[in-house]
Amino acid sequence: MAIERHFLGWDAPVTTKVRQFLLPSELTGPVDLEKQLIVVPTRQAGRRLREALALHCAEQNTALLSPQVVTPTFFLQSKHETARVPNQIEMTVVWIDVLMRADLTQYSELFPARTLEHSFTWAMHTAGLLQGLRDSLLDGGYRIADILDRFGNVLEERQRWQDMARLEAACLARLEELGLEDPCNITLHRAEKPELPKEIERIIVAALPDPTPLMLRALEHLASQVPIDILVHAPESLADYFDQWGRPITDKWNESQITIPDASRNLLLTVSPLGQSRKVIEVIAQESNRFGPVDIAIGVPNSEVTPFLMADLADKDLIAFDPAGKSMAEHPLYHLVDAFHALVTEKTYASFSAFLRHVDVLAFLQQEHNLSPRWLLEELDEFQNQHLPLGVEDIAARFLPRGVERQDSHRGFGNMQKAAAFIQQQLESFQHQDMDTAIRSLLQTLYGVRTVNPNDAEDEEFIAASGLVDAALRELASDVISRLGIEKENALAMLLQWLATQRYYVERKGAVVDLEGWLEL
Repeated sequence: MAIERHFLGWDAPVTTKVRQFLLPSELTGPVDLEKQLIVVPTRQAGRRLREALALHCAEQNTALLSPQVVTPTFFLQSKHETARVPNQIEMTVVWIDVLMRADLTQYSELFPARTLEHSFTWAMHTAGLLQGLRDSLLDGGYRIADILDRFGNVLEERQRWQDMARLEAACLARLEELGLEDPCNITLHRAEKPELPKEIERIIVAALPDPTPLMLRALEHLASQVPIDILVHAPESLADYFDQWGRPITDKWNESQITIPDASRNLLLTVSPLGQSRKVIEVIAQESNRFGPVDIAIGVPNSEVTPFLMADLADKDLIAFDPAGKSMAEHPLYHLVDAFHALVTEKTYASFSAFLRHVDVLAFLQQEHNLSPRWLLEELDEFQNQHLPLGVEDIAARFLPRGVERQDSHRGFGNMQKAAAFIQQQLESFQHQDMDTAIRSLLQTLYGVRTVNPNDAEDEEFIAASGLVDAALRELASDVISRLGIEKENALAMLLQWLATQRYYVERKGAVVDLEGWLEL
């Protein structure tokens, strides 16, 4: 079989060019792409390509059948894996277990501090760094030990790498004790023996500018089974500027001069993300007599600009869609779990107040207990001024000392008393239940009164975010984590750490402008 490059030219958008490569201009009947696997850079690229293929077929009154459009990670996955491979959270827990057991004085190059804090929080943070390093190295087909073996002679901090390699070996040994396989080893194995669906007879790599070495290793093996077409969004005259996989050759492009027409007018400088957003709105307004919203593409290589653009475009009634999704750490559901974690671990007045002030807690108390948020928060401030409570126990004692209600202690604080009783109930639930059950109970209590409409943008985001919470709780309820004896407070901290790294995605509904990242561009 062969690997063949095809240069599409750049006189039209790449989506159009790929569609022209896949489908003839004139169609005589339904189009079936079942035997072709089309690889695109991102989810958004896949969505755009499927739209273009479907639209072309619809314009000729025919149907599009079975388009298989995937992203690069497809080749490193398997539907027939029999090994017990830990998920991301389980892997982090194993790392934490190794770090908590380790004699850190034996890793002095990696941990040079004389009085290092050997706590769960430190171990959790360090586990994330070590696993992140392994994930990054895996893109190139390496493990930590491989770096030491292959590049040990040129490493500037060889002893630190030796310490990390020893910790990696300890982690692998712990996985074996638990009856688990190393995810990195499994992925490397998949790259050496990649699987294709039986029906696939051809692979088309559509304008993929930065495939990882590990993915290319998989493609090299697959090239002996099926032909592979590499589509390059550039003219044939620049063939020498790309390698056999369609990747730009850095040295050639570093020396290439790209002419920008009328640079003084077309290059606009600003000093901040906010300034960039305002300039975009200004340019759209200036060109409104020539171009409408559907004619506009906005490229956002710097994600810091995105929140400003979303807000500024919305102010002009231009609904924008960000295919990169949103960070879970920005969603109110994450803030709620974070506030509850602080409440159960700190039990201070500040944590009590922060949890009570969360918008969803206030909404629940208003709907279920008829507590006005305004009067409740006024009472909270007044209570704090009068009694200067140090923590949750002090607050509870003011209302129900030793189970006997004191009338003078809560006079004028009726709303506050009901709210404090609810919070105390949640704390007791967490104390007497496992973490998974307690958190689910809290969320079901707070949101059980909420009606969710998938067609509402805010509710759609809530559904996506709650799906991430549910998935994380399922992973944290695994037997591996229970066998390693993770305390519920620490498990809750791990839930937050994992959620903070996640992004959630919603459907493109009603959007008129897409905010494209550099790969989409």
